Amino acid sequence: MEYKKSKQLLIYILQISILLFFSFFPESLQKTVLAKYDIYFNLLIACFIFFYIIRHKKTYIWHLLIILFLTFQLFSTVSHQGHIAWALWGRGVLIISLCIGIQSTYYYNEKLFLKTVYLFFYSLIFINFITLLLFPNGMYEDIRGITDTNYFLGNYNGFIIYIFPALITGYLYFKKYTNKLPPGYLFLWVISLLTFIIKRSATSLIGLSIFGIYILFFNTQKSHLFFNIKSYLAANIAFFYFFVWNSSNNQILNLVTSLIGKDITFTGRTLIWKNAKYHIYDCWLIGNGLEKAETITNKLGFIQATSAHNLMLDLLYKTGFLGFIILSIPFFIFLNNLKKINNIKIRYSLEAFCGILLLMSQFEAYNLKFILFIFTILYMYTCENRKSKAGKFD
Repeated sequence: MEYKKSKQLLIYILQISILLFFSFFPESLQKTVLAKYDIYFNLLIACFIFFYIIRHKKTYIWHLLIILFLTFQLFSTVSHQGHIAWALWGRGVLIISLCIGIQSTYYYNEKLFLKTVYLFFYSLIFINFITLLLFPNGMYEDIRGITDTNYFLGNYNGFIIYIFPALITGYLYFKKYTNKLPPGYLFLWVISLLTFIIKRSATSLIGLSIFGIYILFFNTQKSHLFFNIKSYLAANIAFFYFFVWNSSNNQILNLVTSLIGKDITFTGRTLIWKNAKYHIYDCWLIGNGLEKAETITNKLGFIQATSAHNLMLDLLYKTGFLGFIILSIPFFIFLNNLKKINNIKIRYSLEAFCGILLLMSQFEAYNLKFILFIFTILYMYTCENRKSKAGKFD
């Protein structure tokens, strides 16, 4: 009996690891033999998820809204004859498969799920940190001919999509099941901060530092009177309106740029934001859809710009006002669930994480797969840990 149970748990861990590995395939492995079979593994995962839905006939309203958004994104892309294959597969089927795969595995065993995801991303981050030390000038040359920004997990601007899942799942696991943060988890914070210090990645370093300071010193009921989800949302909306949407000739933004900015980090963004806004006005209702990199670069007027470098602006550019509203609905459903979870410390920390991620998203249009992945995990956590567990669809 014990052997059978251990075997089932091992298969379960393997399922999660395979799902995560091919969903967050390290950039440095793209030229290896594994990359040749990446699409087949993803297709196999998608088929497995499809049959899971048919068999269990159970999903969450969250996933239905994600499917609605991705379908609308495909419609927008087809309408403008954009990158249809990418909208259908890379930003369609694969994201749906990942989100529903998270649902099925999380629902089976929350404790083991959180620990497996934490250790999986921890391992990748540690390997990446070693390559950072061994190859200070970079591991390989990318398609632009640049070497010094690329390591095991790819370009350093993308490291955060591996680091945040590890930090969040580790925090949820340890706070719920042990009520303390062990040295190994604190070591993860150290190597994550060192990674961004070495690469001088200002956005990620500042965001990670603020989150760490909040957990250590401000995660109290008294602080929550000032630092809460309402204040985070208000601050981010105000920042977006005054500094991003109205970035042209903004003296305060120019001052910040001159003090801490590098061209690609802040200065270049004002031009990108201005051009993105122009194209948003042009297709404000359904957006421009998904486009090839060279098309986006030409439209945004900056040689390294393959996105609007602001998450909200990027969503408006690609899916318009309607797409933005559709994707906002599951986010607010998650926030409503968050108010009801039974651990106050965790609730405050997750609110802070949302606020900080939104702040970081003012300067980066983070990968949609990463955003939906991390918030699907958080949504599942709120569903399983709130005082009332209503809200599931059969």
